[in-house]
Amino acid sequence: MIEKHIVLEDIDPVMFYGVNNAHLQMIKSLYPKLRIVARDNVIRVLGDEEEMAKVEEDIEQMRKHLLKYNMLNDEDILDIVKGKQTKADSVKGVLVYSISGRPIKSRSENQQQLIDAYEKNDMVFAVGPAGTGKTYLSIALAVKALKEKAIKKIILSRPAVEAGEKLGFLPGDMKDKIDPYLQPLYDALEDMIPAVKPMIGPAVRFVIKDARMEESRSMPPIVWVIFIRTLTPVIRIRTLHGMALIAFFSSAVPSKIRIIASVKQISPTS
Repeated sequence: MIEKHIVLEDIDPVMFYGVNNAHLQMIKSLYPKLRIVARDNVIRVLGDEEEMAKVEEDIEQMRKHLLKYNMLNDEDILDIVKGKQTKADSVKGVLVYSISGRPIKSRSENQQQLIDAYEKNDMVFAVGPAGTGKTYLSIALAVKALKEKAIKKIILSRPAVEAGEKLGFLPGDMKDKIDPYLQPLYDALEDMIPAVKPMIGPAVRFVIKDARMEESRSMPPIVWVIFIRTLTPVIRIRTLHGMALIAFFSSAVPSKIRIIASVKQISPTS
């Protein structure tokens, strides 16, 4: 009898095993000739070598399905074991899936133009009024690249200047003062990445720094999402000048850094 260990990487094992281990019990029933024991994120399989190769391949497909779609149900497990395409696989044009399994994709011609521009360019500006999906789609593109391991890091940024609003004194340290500005980006991230983030783990951290100081650093592959609220042309010019410096250092390492600027146009009274 041969024994093999299968490690469930980059996913939450609780979601894979299902409520009360329902998914695990189903996998066991589909492979009665094998002894399958799970502990934490490791599945131990004992039995025939040929049968074990099949279950290893199927479990890997289930892991990839859960990683991509943030969901795994009994129907998906049956389709994978039978070698069929799951319902989620048949949906086209999806960037990522929310934590509830909802597909996130373009909903208008302009949103699709943003996606196409991102694929072809290292720096993209999405300019428009609030509610047109600029920030949410930008985060979706960044999360997609992170899940596909095309990048190692997502950087969230915004200019440390007001755009007409007068917030007054904000208590706390520098991160506490910046958080209200970045809340739309945090909300979008929480909608797409599960609360338990084994794919990111302890690497999650927030650092407040001047973007212009990054031009001398050697950067890993990243997606840089910049959230801008602009009131006057002066503020926009100041922001674009800072981004031009970022573009300067990113050009030294082409295809490693993608920059998406979500520029929200506001009126003087907003």
